[in-house]
Amino acid sequence: MLTKPLADKTRMLKETPEGVDTMCKAIEENNKRILKNKEIEIAVNFIRLGKNTYDEIAEATGLTVEEVEKLAETVNHTA
Repeated sequence: MLTKPLADKTRMLKETPEGVDTMCKAIEENNKRILKNKEIEIAVNFIRLGKNTYDEIAEATGLTVEEVEKLAETVNHTA
C-alpha cells in the first residue's frame, strides 16, 4: 500500500525540522535551475538579435562571457 508510506514521508517533510530543511533546500535548488534557464533563454535572444557584444550580454544576464560564447556557437550552428 503506497498511501501510508507516502503520507508518512509527506508528514515528515512538512512537520519536522529536518524535513522542512530538506524541502527548503530542494526548492532553492529548483529556483536556481529555473533562473539559470531564464538567463540562458535571454542570452540566446540577445545573440539572435545581434545588437550586443558578448560582454554586454554576459553583464545583462549574469552569465560569464565564456558561457555566452558557447551559447553563440550553438545558436549559430542551428540558425
